[in-house]
Amino acid sequence: MTQLSLRQLELFRAVMRQGTLTAAAQSLGITQPAASRLLRHAEDLLGTPLFHRQSGRLRATVEARALYREVDRIFNGVDYVQKVAADLHRLRAGRLHLAAIPSLAMTHAARASERFMRAHPTVTIIISSLLNHEVADMVLDGRADLGLCFLPLPNRELTIELLGETELIAVLPPDHPLCALDELTPLDLQSVPLISFSGSMPIGQRIETAFAAAGVVSPMAVEVSSTFVACAFVQAGTGVALVDRLAADCGAFPLLEKRLVVPRLGISTALVTVPGQKPSRIAADFMAELRAN
Repeated sequence: MTQLSLRQLELFRAVMRQGTLTAAAQSLGITQPAASRLLRHAEDLLGTPLFHRQSGRLRATVEARALYREVDRIFNGVDYVQKVAADLHRLRAGRLHLAAIPSLAMTHAARASERFMRAHPTVTIIISSLLNHEVADMVLDGRADLGLCFLPLPNRELTIELLGETELIAVLPPDHPLCALDELTPLDLQSVPLISFSGSMPIGQRIETAFAAAGVVSPMAVEVSSTFVACAFVQAGTGVALVDRLAADCGAFPLLEKRLVVPRLGISTALVTVPGQKPSRIAADFMAELRAN
């Protein structure tokens, strides 16, 4: 079985980054002849050349580029672990990884972060902006400390804490005929191109339920997965969209007209965590700021 040593992998990664064996050797604190022997041994083990010499530089082969993607991913992971370990050792800094849908990242998370950072100036907050089901998956897999999403969630294995509720409103181009109305119903929208969401998403489910209750077939013209993408399509004149008020009111699309939808289409916002797992002190403090929104 072919097994490259850690030192050989380090050298390979350094050569890919530096472009020359001499520079790679210097970065690792070894001599150029020693680096040359390490690289040659690695190629012998693999049974294929990793580099071709061209104009004084080493040019990676196709095999080397394929190997580099995996090697770099592993070393980046090791670097991250080292940083986390250093934070734990110092006991004065840390990292918080939050997974959130865009609407809640730009509103709830942004407001909570401002207050949180004043009390924890050395903590790094990592925000992953994702689709609703991706937020749940990331938290459940342990890749995020906590998540912000809309309900309902297909995955019931998470601990779900209700944060509040928003509602769906209609956004329209400023010159659209429906701007003459103060409120819009599914009947009003049945004959216009609708930018909407998949029925597997909470917003899409609410829209489909409302149209079905009114006996109207949803006139979906474009299916999107983000409220902000929906607003961009409306601004371009593609049609009308029903989006969550949080995103519509964030100020990103000031030229769009907004109208209430009747009957009201409420949608719940939630904080999700892994059940049975006590949050870190940092995560607990951030959760408290989220509840204060």
